[in-house]
Amino acid sequence: ACFTGFTDISVEEKLNQIREFNNEIDDWTKSIKDEEMMIYIKAMIEYSDYLKKECQKYNIRYFDSSSDFKNNIQQVFNYLTLA
Repeated sequence: ACFTGFTDISVEEKLNQIREFNNEIDDWTKSIKDEEMMIYIKAMIEYSDYLKKECQKYNIRYFDSSSDFKNNIQQVFNYLTLA
């Protein structure tokens, strides 16, 4: 098991990531205006910080996707499938 989040990114940067890596077919975020998404993102940054601390406390692997989002996905995939 592992957790992934984003603790070291601005709300604006994360919004840009979300818009860049959207899935045109079934992406629920595309129907939400930027201002509303930014509220969700802010809450998720705070929740990611909580998850990161809890993972450290319980020795659970945590991946931070704040930078290099694509590489982070690959690291998580490798961790879960090759471990």
